[in-house]
Amino acid sequence: MEAESNNNDLDADEPALKPKVITRFAPNRQKFEKEFAEIKAQIDTAESQLQMAMGSNSPQARLQAVKEKREVAQKRRKDIIGQLDDLKKQIDTKRDAASQLRSKLQYQSEEQIEQLARKLETQLQQHSFRLSEERRLVAEIDKLRRSKKAVRQYNEAKDELNRLRESQQGLRLERDAISGQVGDFRTQEDELHTTVRSNRELVENLKKELDVLHEKKRKKWAAFKGDQAAYSEYREQKRTEVNKQRQQEKQAFAQARAEERREQQNNVEPYEVERQLCATLLSYLGKIEALQTPCTPASCYSSLASTPMSPEEPKTLPNVRDDAEDSLSQGMEALFAGIPRKPSRKVRRSGSRAGQMKKRPVVLTPDLLEQFAKVGVKPPVTSVEIPVAIEAIKAQQKLYNRMAAAELAARCQPPDTNEENQQAGEEQRLPSRALTLTLTKRSVSPSQISQN
Repeated sequence: MEAESNNNDLDADEPALKPKVITRFAPNRQKFEKEFAEIKAQIDTAESQLQMAMGSNSPQARLQAVKEKREVAQKRRKDIIGQLDDLKKQIDTKRDAASQLRSKLQYQSEEQIEQLARKLETQLQQHSFRLSEERRLVAEIDKLRRSKKAVRQYNEAKDELNRLRESQQGLRLERDAISGQVGDFRTQEDELHTTVRSNRELVENLKKELDVLHEKKRKKWAAFKGDQAAYSEYREQKRTEVNKQRQQEKQAFAQARAEERREQQNNVEPYEVERQLCATLLSYLGKIEALQTPCTPASCYSSLASTPMSPEEPKTLPNVRDDAEDSLSQGMEALFAGIPRKPSRKVRRSGSRAGQMKKRPVVLTPDLLEQFAKVGVKPPVTSVEIPVAIEAIKAQQKLYNRMAAAELAARCQPPDTNEENQQAGEEQRLPSRALTLTLTKRSVSPSQISQN
């Protein structure tokens, strides 16, 4: 409690507002920990001394223990004195009773009485006496037999008297020893009283020393925490500056990348992928159509080898063309897998006219179906739908060419400074974008194109 009051007084003396300090150097933690450990060691030493001065082994505690022992010894001595008084009364009573029994006895022991009785019985058996004499001997033998009980009672009384005297002697020895202990306890109490008076001064000095050490420890800790806070504030400011600089660099880099992407987008020809897909699908459907047309085997194989590409086929993209060629090869393999072996001439003549009227299924791979969906055309299911699908793809190809030409023309126009002109240009470009999104989301079926 005294340490807390001193801390409150020091806090009251400190100014209410302190200027905020920022330092660029970190506090020396190693030096602080060393000094702080020294203060803690001093506090531990003082606390151990104070505990010894006030603990269970202190002079005050020893004095209290000696007092308790002396009081216990005095109480025991008082009890022993009372027991000795009672024993003295019992011994006097037993001694008088034993004296009375002793005065009535003619013989001292049962052995003497037994020997004398046997001797009289022997005389009575061996000799012949007159009747009166014989009666006298028998009466004497009976008297001796009865006197054995009195001897027994006397011996018991004498044993009891001896036991009481032994107890009395033991209690007297214990009383004398306890009296000596009480004297020793009083001597120890006198010595401890002097030690307790000197120990009180030591306790007061140790308490004052502990208050000073705790205050020193608190100030040392507060100073280190203040240095840490100042250094943390400096680091936070530097971190904020670095983050701000990095954010500016990121924004500049993002702007440069966006500008670079815009330039790349302006340089890329619009709708290149869609037009390439249309050209590839036209080539593939043309080859399938040539295979489905009734002809001689030589003409079929020659038509497969010499199927012309679309005249509107633009410059190919490597990745798209490779995927299209893979899909084309898979589709051709699936298509040829359904063609039987070369029949005889007679069978070919009879089946040529029937083959012209028969609808043959068209087998398409998942990649080809995905390409049809990308250009917005429904894939043909039978050979009859192939010409309609070709027309639909050509229509889509023309539409992509027109939209690409419109976007290239819009790129070539200089940017308008007037806001109204910019909005008008955006309104002109919106229909083509909306049409493109509509075509990609909705597939155009060959039946719809044929109806149109």
